[in-house]
Amino acid sequence: MDDPAFDARDVLGQHILAVEQRQAQQELLLERLRALQAAAEVSWAEVAEVIALTERLNHPDHNTRIRATLDVRRGEDAATLPVLLERLKTEPDFFVLENLTWAAVQMGEPTLPLIQAHLNHPELSVKDQSSNTWRRKGGAPDMGVPDPSGEARRETDGSTARR
Repeated sequence: MDDPAFDARDVLGQHILAVEQRQAQQELLLERLRALQAAAEVSWAEVAEVIALTERLNHPDHNTRIRATLDVRRGEDAATLPVLLERLKTEPDFFVLENLTWAAVQMGEPTLPLIQAHLNHPELSVKDQSSNTWRRKGGAPDMGVPDPSGEARRETDGSTARR
């Protein structure tokens, strides 16, 4: 603090940003908990599972995030599906993203309406990933689902993966 170059406003700005990021994560968790509360039957195990999955998917280590996606039980974790799909929007690591897509596809039919909701997202990257997940789930662009990146055309032309 005795350093003449010390700028308290910069330090406070960094701290405010960190608090805002934590607050945004907590708001997402709160939304999920409210959705669970509104569900017809919710067990404590489901609530704990959603909280644990959220924490593991937000972990800084990509290996922890990958393991979290692999631990989701096929078709048995309907309460965790919104958590997986929400993370698809923001996951920066390609390998984690691929595992998230795999886990979402394994969840079965309840996945489709939630993926469709993401197809109209304002961010192209979210639309693109949702379209990719839709196709992997068995949908096709000619079913009225947009292909914002043209990936389906590239796949039929024999092009390589998009990432």
